[in-house]
Amino acid sequence: MSVITVGYQVAGDIRHGLPPRPPLNLDPVFLCASGREMRRFTDYPGGYLRLILRAGHSVPIDQLLVAHIQQAYIQRGQDTAWVLDTVQELVELLRSDYDLLIPILETISAALPELPLTIGET
Repeated sequence: MSVITVGYQVAGDIRHGLPPRPPLNLDPVFLCASGREMRRFTDYPGGYLRLILRAGHSVPIDQLLVAHIQQAYIQRGQDTAWVLDTVQELVELLRSDYDLLIPILETISAALPELPLTIGET
């Protein structure tokens, strides 16, 4: 199993990035289980998307991003605006890496066919 740490919470504040002390193998790690927690964590996707993209080849980044976007979309109450903003952020972050960007966009489009993911659609 591989784990990518992209954020943590301290005294109720959610922060994107690595915690001051990374969790050890037996430290508890908590899932953003509720829609409220997912909404708070994903409100600013640029903060943690960079960390996912920099994770290297330890996990299939394209599949991880698509699974995350699909799950967050559902937990955020089918928040179409959030998905479109997140896709735009991915386009900005991956504008020089079409080999990664295009398959991600195609897979998001297939996973969430109800979304307007082409330019000019709303």
